[in-house]
Amino acid sequence: RGAVVSEFPCGWAALARNFPVRNRVIAALAAGTLVVEAAARSGSLLTARHALELGREVLAVPGRIFDEKALGPNSLLRDGACLVRHPRDVLEALWPELLAQRAGAAGDAAAETCRGVPPGPAGELLAAMPPAEEIAAEAAAARARRPVERALAELLELELGGWVRRLPGPLYVRVP
Repeated sequence: RGAVVSEFPCGWAALARNFPVRNRVIAALAAGTLVVEAAARSGSLLTARHALELGREVLAVPGRIFDEKALGPNSLLRDGACLVRHPRDVLEALWPELLAQRAGAAGDAAAETCRGVPPGPAGELLAAMPPAEEIAAEAAAARARRPVERALAELLELELGGWVRRLPGPLYVRVP
């Protein structure tokens, strides 16, 4: 249930000089590129440039002005990248229709009942989580019978979609 996508033949060595080509493939496959930390010259900025050339959204998390790793995202923001202060900002930039759909369902109890859980593995994980009870990622993974690494990715998807909230610990709780 995955894919290996490359412009290089199978078995080709991962050489630093090939990273720009790899980054172009990553930018092409993604709806957007989020840069959290990047030096003034970095592969992340190269990926962002590829994303712009391909008409994809570029998003950036601002950083401290004296931090070398913040030079990249701060310069992207100066040049017009989408500001990300919260996971919801990513959804607003990339999938506004999803947020509009959820906002329309929030005030309508019948729509909320019909909405149920998200489709796919993330929905299965959400269904395995007890309502209104804090749960650790490891426990949620065990309940859903999946590796914790996979559960963490699904929990992030659920958090971005507004179905769960991450608490310190880290613990997760379903959003009513």
